[in-house]
Amino acid sequence: MKQGQGVSLDEQKESIERYANKHRLRIIQWFEEKETAAKSGRPLFIKMTRLLQSQKASGVIIHKIDRSARNLKDWAHLGDLIDAGMDVHFAHEAIDFNTRGGRLSADIQAVIAADFIRNLREETRKGMYGRLKQGIYPMRAPIGYLDTGGGNVKSLDPVSAPKIKNLFQLYSSGLHGINELVDMAENWGLTNKRGNKITRNGISTILHNPFYFGLIKLRTTGEEFEGAHDPIISKELFDRAQVIALGKYNKRNVRHDFLYRKCIRCGLCKKSLIGEKQKGHTYYRCQTKGCATKTIREEVVNDVVSEYLNSITITEVEFENAKSLLGESVKKAEENNKKQREKLEFEQSKIENRLNILAEKLLDQLIEDDEYAILKSNLLSRKTELKKEIDEIDNQEQDHNSVLKFLELLKSLKNMYFSAETLLKRKILKTITSNLCFSPNKLVIETHHLFYILTNRQDAHYGDPYRARSRTGTGTRTFEVEFEINNRVHKKVDDNSGDISTLFLYPGQCHNVMENLIFSKTLKQEQLCSEKAL
Repeated sequence: MKQGQGVSLDEQKESIERYANKHRLRIIQWFEEKETAAKSGRPLFIKMTRLLQSQKASGVIIHKIDRSARNLKDWAHLGDLIDAGMDVHFAHEAIDFNTRGGRLSADIQAVIAADFIRNLREETRKGMYGRLKQGIYPMRAPIGYLDTGGGNVKSLDPVSAPKIKNLFQLYSSGLHGINELVDMAENWGLTNKRGNKITRNGISTILHNPFYFGLIKLRTTGEEFEGAHDPIISKELFDRAQVIALGKYNKRNVRHDFLYRKCIRCGLCKKSLIGEKQKGHTYYRCQTKGCATKTIREEVVNDVVSEYLNSITITEVEFENAKSLLGESVKKAEENNKKQREKLEFEQSKIENRLNILAEKLLDQLIEDDEYAILKSNLLSRKTELKKEIDEIDNQEQDHNSVLKFLELLKSLKNMYFSAETLLKRKILKTITSNLCFSPNKLVIETHHLFYILTNRQDAHYGDPYRARSRTGTGTRTFEVEFEINNRVHKKVDDNSGDISTLFLYPGQCHNVMENLIFSKTLKQEQLCSEKAL
């Protein structure tokens, strides 16, 4: 028996029993198969034919011919059994296999059944590809998304989607392995579609699935389609995760996890300063033989970083002033973005035309399948980039709000930094600076452009040397604190660099920095949750 459309297994069983009673046949074993009849090599069908070949039964009763003949290979097996003298009965067809006409009639019905399956498969394939070209994923939604009915775009799961994003962020940091993510997912209550714990393979599948940044990729053929669903992560975050997965990022165990490990470089030889413990204090020393740069105490660096954090702290008055300037900034941005959007949309239409031409060439056999796949993938990749750029323009108002959120976050950045663990402090420091550069009697903070704007908005008291008193009581050591952008010391700022509203010109950068800082807070919260769980 085989599960059929509109006919349950119980109904098929009753029909076979009626046939057996009518013809006085005794049934010694039932075979109920739920595998599709369109595929050859069905396990129970093979088992049944082997039992018949071993003569443990004299024959078989099948519900209908199309239940056994939807692929001609299985039908050929039945023909061999008939030729070997086995009795093959069909409960719904009165066919005499002992006559030439009966065998011919059965063969014709078998061919029709096989053709029906081939046509059904082809129509199903056409329907599936039609949806894929519309950006609709016709299979079950992956974790993080919800099924919304046939022919509809998958929607974000408000519960699991943020957790999926956290998995990518944690993994991309290079600080967490697959096993750790399995435990974290379990602590968060994140499960697979069956409600079970997500395994290592499950986590790996998530991290390698481009669906999460908006691309549909078929595992069987490798074909790619632009998805119409909302992405959970950016392509950049996905690519970063792939770098980690490929082993290009090597996580190393270190004996001492010094706070400024790989954060301070020598201003003369450009090598990283190495931390070491001496008499209860931590020093960072240049290890290059003959280099004039010697050592700097961690307490001194802490003082400099603290002053730097003070310089980028936003007051409530400054925040309110920036908020009032938002409207004017948005108006200017809209004028610039209109032209840029038209340019991007024009390029987008050109790519659509090229995709159509490419498809026609494939149909006309003017191009090979492999070449088509490569060209299509490149065009889709560029199309995804264009869509992202257009989305960034459409979300300009949201980006400007991100600047305000970024400034609001800076109000508590210093407290957030000094209350964090070493690992998180280092991440925050690398977010708000590009490097710390130490040379004899001078510590230079190389800062990103956003923070350079913030430091120069205040009084120029950083032009004077910053004096940090040695904790050993042996006097003072003087370090000049300067701020660099792209490894250039700016002695003079631009006319508008001292205005905090300048930040509105860089909404994307503010958004990215804010995400990194918020992610650091997420790491801290996750660490606290893990400690409580232990």
